[in-house]
Amino acid sequence: MTQYGVLSYWEAKRAGFDIPLASMEAVTGWLLRTQDPGGAFGYQGRVADGMTLVTQAGIRPSMAAAGLGSVHICADLLGLSDGRGPQIEGLPIALREIKGPEDRVKTRIPKKLLRDAEARGYHWFEQNYVIQPPQWAYYYLYALERYQSFRELAQRRPEKEPAWYNDGVRLLLQLQSQDGSWKERCGVVPDTAFAMLFLLRSMKQSIEKAHGLGDGILVGGRGLPKETEKIAVREGNVVAHSALAPKQSLLAALEGQSGTDRAQALEQLAELPDAEVETLLGPHVERLRQLVGDPSPEARLTAVEALVAVGDLDSVPALIYALTDPDARVMLKARDALRRLSRKPDGFGLPSKPDEADRREAVRKWKAWFRAIRPDARFMD
Repeated sequence: MTQYGVLSYWEAKRAGFDIPLASMEAVTGWLLRTQDPGGAFGYQGRVADGMTLVTQAGIRPSMAAAGLGSVHICADLLGLSDGRGPQIEGLPIALREIKGPEDRVKTRIPKKLLRDAEARGYHWFEQNYVIQPPQWAYYYLYALERYQSFRELAQRRPEKEPAWYNDGVRLLLQLQSQDGSWKERCGVVPDTAFAMLFLLRSMKQSIEKAHGLGDGILVGGRGLPKETEKIAVREGNVVAHSALAPKQSLLAALEGQSGTDRAQALEQLAELPDAEVETLLGPHVERLRQLVGDPSPEARLTAVEALVAVGDLDSVPALIYALTDPDARVMLKARDALRRLSRKPDGFGLPSKPDEADRREAVRKWKAWFRAIRPDARFMD
């Protein structure tokens, strides 16, 4: 139950409530003294005398995730989780996030104690990671998503599709009932809620909203160009010069025959976050679909990447066509794009090095899937 109390503190502070420092320190100290020496947490904490940790009982993956997630939340509440991720190489000092004196909490908890507890927990998960524990599977997934989301925040290494999340999605697809629910020991309503909160990355969304990370700038380098001199400030926002390029000239360069212009346009598009690509190219998506059949493999590859960012189901026929591309990069990017758009993590097979029979079978199955939701679909030849 401690994890819910700690989470309520975090949400309350985000909403502007004054959380007593002594209470935050008390729960942090309790968590630090009830961690198993191996890094996990038990069901009911045996409190160590000082910081010489004692063996805990009732250790399970769900308890480990709940305890370690709570440690991360306490570190965030006490202002001890900021600024310890890897610096972005070449990032100007003016673009590095800082905290003013009013943002820092004067706590008696040594930062090193929290770092050591986190390190022990990371080691335990490296040795004992599972995606489907013997019991309380959905409760565990809910705690796992919270722990992993706060770990990403602490390490400043956000991942778009982390392996543990993809593992969970595949598991939930296998275990979902025909009526859309999930059920184990907690009951159909709680277990379905836990599963949905995991799928939605609910904690990650809350963290991004609370920390103002929604636009992805200055977080692990998201949103910044490869070369930091290629930046400008527009209306208070840091943007890449490539984002300032006129739409028509960028599209014209993609469609043109000039190798230099096209290479520059491809480089510009590659630097843009998905949201900016969608804004930039959404109105011109039909022209992107035509580029899937372009003679240039680089243009075909960029067209597929842009279609993924736009996220339009009407682009499925173009992506299916790209499965037949002679360039393996284009084929694999189209395969992954179809999996993403269809919410089918495993898709319809198609290995990384397919033969022609594999390709034909994948194309047939993807067309059948799309016809089931778009009976009037027309496909590219």
